[in-house]
Formats: sequence, C-alpha cells, structure tokens
Amino acid sequence: MSLSIGHFQDAFSSPMLTAAVCCTLVFLYYAIVHRGKVHSDIPWVALDDQGLLSSDKARMQYLTNSRAVLEKGITMVKGIFRVQTGDGPRIVLPNSFADEIRNNQSLNFAETVAESTFSTYPGFEPMGLITHKNIIQDVVRLKLTRSLEWQEMALKAFIYRFVAKLSSRVFLGPEVCNNEDWLNICVSYTVNIFQAQRVLRTWNPLLRPLVHWFLPECRLVRKEKEMTRQIITPIVKSRLAERKAHGGVSSKTADMVGWIQDVARGKDMNVKLEDAQLLLAVAAIHTTTEALSYIMTDLLDHPEAIPRLREEIVGVLKDGGWKKTSLMQMKLLDSVLKESQRLHPIGIVTLPKGSDTYVTTENHTSPEIYPSPHEFVPDRFLLKRESGDAAANNKWQFVTTSPEHLGFGHGRHACPGRFFASNEIKVALVHLLLKYEWKYGEEGKMPELVVGHSPSVPINQKVMCRRREGDLGIEL
Repeated sequence: MSLSIGHFQDAFSSPMLTAAVCCTLVFLYYAIVHRGKVHSDIPWVALDDQGLLSSDKARMQYLTNSRAVLEKGITMVKGIFRVQTGDGPRIVLPNSFADEIRNNQSLNFAETVAESTFSTYPGFEPMGLITHKNIIQDVVRLKLTRSLEWQEMALKAFIYRFVAKLSSRVFLGPEVCNNEDWLNICVSYTVNIFQAQRVLRTWNPLLRPLVHWFLPECRLVRKEKEMTRQIITPIVKSRLAERKAHGGVSSKTADMVGWIQDVARGKDMNVKLEDAQLLLAVAAIHTTTEALSYIMTDLLDHPEAIPRLREEIVGVLKDGGWKKTSLMQMKLLDSVLKESQRLHPIGIVTLPKGSDTYVTTENHTSPEIYPSPHEFVPDRFLLKRESGDAAANNKWQFVTTSPEHLGFGHGRHACPGRFFASNEIKVALVHLLLKYEWKYGEEGKMPELVVGHSPSVPINQKVMCRRREGDLGIEL
C-alpha cells in the first residue's frame, strides 16, 4: 500500500485532527516555557527583561553569571525572590531564615540533590543513593566520623589524586588505595560526572531525558560506571567473604563495605555497593579537593601565614605525636580552613517539596560580623575562639555550623561528613606544608571559575613545589 501527499493533506483537513494537533502544540509550548515554575507572588529576578520573559534565557544567565543574578535579587528585592537556574526554578531566602529552617522535617536536601544530579539517567545512578533512607549519610555520620628542584604541576590534578588515595585508604583499605585503576576511576568519574551535569543543565529540561543518550559527556559517565563495577565487584566479594568467615564482623578497623551493609540491613534496603563507593568517592573527593585547592591558593596569596602554620603543626606533633586530639589542637590551621571556606562557600540549603530553595550567604561578607570581610585573615577565627566568650571556642571551629557561616550547611541539613573532611584536610595540609615549598607557576594565579552557583579553582591552575630540606624532628 502506497501513501501520497494527498493522503496527508486529506488527513490534516479533518477539523478534529487539526484541533488535536493545535492542542498538542499549545501543551508542549506551555510545558517548555512553564515547566517546574512555582506559581506564587514571589518575584522573579533575572539580569534583564529578556531573562524575565524567557526561562531559557534566564537559565543561561544564571549558569554564566549567577553571582550577579543573586546580588541583584538581594539588593533589589530585600526579601524572598525566585531565580531560574540550570536545575529549574529556585526560591532564594535571606540569610536570616537559616536558623528558622535548619531542622525543618519537611525539607529534603537529598531529593533535590538526586534530581539536580540526573540520578535517574544511566551512569549517574550512584548520585541517587543519597535518597535511600539516608544509608550513605548514616554510614558517614555514625561510622566514618568515629625533590630539591622546583617542579610545576596542575594543582587540582595533584590534589584530586592525593585526596583519592587518602579517602580510599579509609573507605577500602591499603590494598585498594594503591590500586591505580581504582584511583584513576575515582578521579575521572568525579570530574566527568560534574562536567556531564553542567552540560545537561544547558539543555531545556524536557529534552534532557533524550539528549543524555547522545551527549559524549554522559556516554563517558556510563562507560566509567561499568568500569567501576568491574573493579569494585571482586573487592566487594572478597570483603563480604572475609566478613562471613569472621562471623559477620569485619576484621578491619575501617571497612566501608561492611558499614554500608550494616546500615542498609538495618533499614531493610539493598544497596549496590559499587554505586555506594562511587557516591562516597564523588562526595569526598570533589568537595575536599575543592576546599583544599582553595586553601592552597589562599595560602599562596598570603605566604606569610605558612611559617606560622608550620610552627604550630611541628609544636603540636612534637608534644603529642599523631593523634586525633593533635589535630584539634591545631587551632590556627582550623582557623585557616574556616576562613577559606567563608570566602569560597559551595554549600546550599534546600527547601520544601515542590520548590527548591537557597539560603543566601551574605553574612559571610558582612562587615558587622567580619571586619574587612573580603580579606583573607588567617587567624580571624582563632581570635574569635580566644575572645573570652565561653561559647565562642566551639562556635567558631571549622566543623561548627551557624547562620553566620553556612559553609557546611546548617542544622539537620549540615554535611554529615564534615568531621571526616576536617581531619582529612588537616592531615593533607600537614604533609603538604611540612614536606614541600610552594609557589604559583609562571602564569601566576588564574581567575576563579564559576558555573551556576558552583565556584571552583580552575582545573589548569599551575603551581610549583620542591622538597624542603632539614630534619623536623617528628614522624610524618
């Protein structure tokens, strides 16, 4: 049977079919333009009128210049406002709401993370484990917390690998932290999944479920997830067999495989352990690398702070050796971590079902709270802790959250891994500062990279280092 153009002309001459096609087109237009919008009297903010008229233009404005969009909202509205982000509409609350919402049971940070990281797409599934009855969060909260010549290198590439080895040493043990295939996947998947998410956010939300199958960045993520399964599955099987041989109890002090299994069993859930390891790797490696990279660039901008830090570190380790309490005694180091995080916040707090919401961090640069707020002051928080106020010693520690400092979030939404991250960053800095001299590469400091609300140290930022001479008189 053959069809001619006349057949199609006859078909579309039907009033019923014409009406159906028109209704479909109207629906698609409405869905594309208005998808995800929260209908309320909360004002929209964009850089210009074009952004207010087109959600696509508003989204691209936010992806390329989020700071200007947020600053305009804070200045112009002086209250609650809405913005169109790469992840859809977001409600932005003034910083004054931080304490009021910090423990609100109706807020769900995990669901928003899962949605915004495209966790339903093949290859991105590990990001969705954050919604599995808080298994990963509980594992972190309850289990994990308890040469002489100058050489040039890419700072973040070095730190990514350094942090990957440190984290893998804790999560999977010494035999895995030296597995080159696993370390390569840890670093590359962490970098590539965020790049794939950035690319997806530039597409209209209705097209994302289709285009992800064809985008090179998403295809690479799927490939690396399969490579992870091939690396991790034998390790997991070996750990589970060893655990079974010991009567269901791990023989290792730190055994993330066993911890995840214990917590999941207690919640009557099954978890793909290779996905869990990838999620933990992404969470630990990405955030710690970003924080440590910013700390290093802040110290390179203020090299006068480095001798003071070395003096404190050597003094503490000579007195007490390597202990967890030793890290707590490095108060100047703790202050440097908190000051760097104040100037480079990467956290957000998210609000009720049906509307994703940010809490602004303008308090981080409030001159009433922080004199000379745009300057890096290494001992800013050390001085606050030593002010004589009994509560100040705890309030201004790196791991403590407050409306004045939302680097780790706040309340029940605060990062459960911040205690581990604090210790990991401090251990890393002890080695990096005591063993090596540091300076910028020949090109100097590069401008900060900002995509949406995610600032970062440029991946191609170059630094130079060389081995320090002399005996420190301590064991490293």
